[in-house]
Amino acid sequence: STAETVTLSFAATSLTNVTQSLTVEVGPGAKLAAQSAPANAKGGSVWDIQPAIAVQDLGGNTVTTDTTTVVTLQATGTGALGGTTQKTVAVGVATFVGVSYDKAETITLRFTSGSLLEAQRTLTVVVGPSAKLQVSVAAAGAKGGETFDTQPVIHILDAGGNLVTADSTTTVSVSAKPYAASNWQGATALRGAAGVATFTNLAFATAGAITLT
Repeated sequence: STAETVTLSFAATSLTNVTQSLTVEVGPGAKLAAQSAPANAKGGSVWDIQPAIAVQDLGGNTVTTDTTTVVTLQATGTGALGGTTQKTVAVGVATFVGVSYDKAETITLRFTSGSLLEAQRTLTVVVGPSAKLQVSVAAAGAKGGETFDTQPVIHILDAGGNLVTADSTTTVSVSAKPYAASNWQGATALRGAAGVATFTNLAFATAGAITLT
């Protein structure tokens, strides 16, 4: 199967052996194969190791003369891929760049190109570091100087929008534009627990439309 020069030896009992030199050439592209597989995948973050996919002949030799095949990357999961999902091969290899996946889950990556036999890889995407905040429960029922009927709940998320349940150290604070902090009553800053900051006794003295940040 390997493309190289080999020596064939023919033998028979009581007869002198004979040999032949034969060069096995690389055949036409028949399948795709992963040269490097993605690793260290975190939700919404670019993978530390990007996939490199080779076009190979039936014997598993990379077709280095191929500079035209386009390889497409797809993921079978509930989230979405980010970055480059189509690459044209160079010297028989398509090297992807900037690829990420948002949802923390186990997915199957499929690399396809026309009639070539596709390559697949299983990848587990884990929750990444804290990157952004999201309002899970919006404040409501606000009357001047009275505790809000509905207190805000804020989620701490990674870049892909996954709840960072390992984060119990981030402090979330609330402010109101365009008013000064002196208008607030209750605790306006609290530490999240398992990625969730739940306010309990917020009230605002001044009546009017405010933007909570």
